[in-house]
Amino acid sequence: IALYRHGMERKFKAREQWLSTILRSIVDAVIVTNRHGLITFMNPVAEILTGWQQKDASGKCIGTVFNMASEEPDVPIQTHVTDVLCKNATVGHTDDHTTLIAKTGRETPIDYNVAPLSDDQEEISGVVLIFRDVTKRKQVEDKLKETANVFRDQTQIMQTIFDSIGDGVVVADESGEF
Repeated sequence: IALYRHGMERKFKAREQWLSTILRSIVDAVIVTNRHGLITFMNPVAEILTGWQQKDASGKCIGTVFNMASEEPDVPIQTHVTDVLCKNATVGHTDDHTTLIAKTGRETPIDYNVAPLSDDQEEISGVVLIFRDVTKRKQVEDKLKETANVFRDQTQIMQTIFDSIGDGVVVADESGEF
């Protein structure tokens, strides 16, 4: 029995190490809580974005570490965690108006998902919060909007010029198509 138990413990530790390695390697930030919303795990990306080290965040309420601002007034992350825990439903936000406020005060635009974690008996045992920095995406979107506005302005100027010309104007492309 002792040998069997030792072998199973070794397998369990190896499996735990394997899963931990996977979670630490994911490029998105991951925070895991227990059923009370207290943090049990954070990967390195979550540590960077929140400004909290796992050792300091472990056992703290998710709302203390994951401080977000949103255009949804008064909807803290605890509300989403409670919804997930009570309703066994996934909550996700990919709008352009959610900002993570790090421990240092740095603000980062994010998208996030909160999903339930279930144990072997299909009972909810906690939540997993996955979020990502969308700063670069927002910068590209802003640049595209700016470019579209410039193009629209130039098109309007060209239309005004063509409308004000008294002579006939014909436009053809390189192949001679009008």
